[in-house]
Amino acid sequence: MALVTLGVVRGLGRLPSAWCPPRCLAALTTRHDKRHLTPPTMARQASTGTNKTKIELYYDVTSPFSWYAFEVLHRYKSHWDVDLHLKPVLLADIIKTIGTTPEMLRPKNPAYHLEDIRRCARYFNVPLRLEDKTYETVTGKDSLPPNLFLTAVDLLYPGLLEQASRELWMSAWSKHEDITSDEVLAAVGLAAGLTPEAVAEVKEHTSQPATKQRLEANTKELIELRAFGVPTIFTHTKKKPSMFFGSDRFHLIARDIGQTWKGPEPDAAPAKLASPAGEKKKVVLYYDVISPYAWFGFEVLTRYQAHWNIDLHLKPVLLMGVGKAAGTIAPAMKPNRAPYMTKDLIRTAAHYNVPLKMPEDVFQMMFVKGSLIPSRFLTAISLLHPSHLEEASRQLWLAVWGRDEDITTDEVLTAAGLAAGLTPEAIAEAKEHAIQPAIKEQLRAHTAEAAKHGAFGVPTILACVGEKPSLYFGSDRFPLLAQELNEPWLGPEPGALNARL
Repeated sequence: MALVTLGVVRGLGRLPSAWCPPRCLAALTTRHDKRHLTPPTMARQASTGTNKTKIELYYDVTSPFSWYAFEVLHRYKSHWDVDLHLKPVLLADIIKTIGTTPEMLRPKNPAYHLEDIRRCARYFNVPLRLEDKTYETVTGKDSLPPNLFLTAVDLLYPGLLEQASRELWMSAWSKHEDITSDEVLAAVGLAAGLTPEAVAEVKEHTSQPATKQRLEANTKELIELRAFGVPTIFTHTKKKPSMFFGSDRFHLIARDIGQTWKGPEPDAAPAKLASPAGEKKKVVLYYDVISPYAWFGFEVLTRYQAHWNIDLHLKPVLLMGVGKAAGTIAPAMKPNRAPYMTKDLIRTAAHYNVPLKMPEDVFQMMFVKGSLIPSRFLTAISLLHPSHLEEASRQLWLAVWGRDEDITTDEVLTAAGLAAGLTPEAIAEAKEHAIQPAIKEQLRAHTAEAAKHGAFGVPTILACVGEKPSLYFGSDRFPLLAQELNEPWLGPEPGALNARL
């Protein structure tokens, strides 16, 4: 899932620095002049295997999600036997160049966005601390000075780029320091292993043409690769690099490079959580069958009903209604998103073992025909034959996203109802009720309810734990949901043999 953090675009004012959706010093590469390096650091020489899989991480230190991706990739370097290339970029310039408008970048639910940052920090075990003004303070800064500093480090002392990047994130997001100031940059350099002389050398090079050109080249390169935010990760296992956006696609990256995803800390012992006995925890899924990501969320939650101590409530809504209430712009309408989303859907469907097949005309299906008719049909079933709602929903997804059928037609609705176990009489009854005021009002009520809880898209999941329900958006937050429920996350198919993180 893509998420939004705020940054500064020079000439445009404050704009987000990551969009909707972690340790040891690196070895030094050879440099002719090593007089500024401390002996322990100099002793660590790099060795790059020729058969390693190349992975590139493009990042901006004003983005907390970039920090999560950075730490995870470094933890997995030896486990996956990869050659990791770090590339600082100016996200603000990427946003400006691809023509994104401020309206597209604004978080639709700022409170959820901040809570998601906190949850991810806990999940990834990254020491990020958000105080009242941390988010606005860090993301309101121009990221040019710290990224020029990192680029100079990369040119002069490439073996220290990893730790210098980590120290900058620590300064900004843990210590709440101004990473645009000379004093903080100097402290970062020292903490990363540079001597005072080396720090001075790096700072001097930040104003040199070669440093500026390298940062501009990294940024331009990412733009030409049709990226739209950070972190952006490229794997080089095929003729053409594969792009992954965000800090929530590591399971897909592992699949792409033929490796295993073992959770955010591959060396940590698996958490042993015992499902608590007693009252089940209520979990609500707001969904629209027009959304393939909602299908993934639906299948995972229904699979976990037998493994988690939850009481799952399915509530059909109108995605367009939720989006209108929140002022959301469809992801596919954002620059560079549509081509990436097509690939992401195919990868995610394979990961979740969902038989998705891309429709021939997605725009016609989603934005012209829409989901009003099937959503009313499901709402009628939920009131008349609630035990059939799960399977009726599944059959509609199979029809539209599995066989490219028109789920607004009577024929397809009837076939879905029959496949769900309804009799012809029950289907006729549901169709008749679908056009009645009570059903229309129920669908509107569920949609308004989702919006009231802060939803801005689907799938939206509400975990009713404690005094206040917790909101989760997307089909990539199940590890965080499991953490909230104090249940084990066993991957997309918990009942499968050798289910793992």
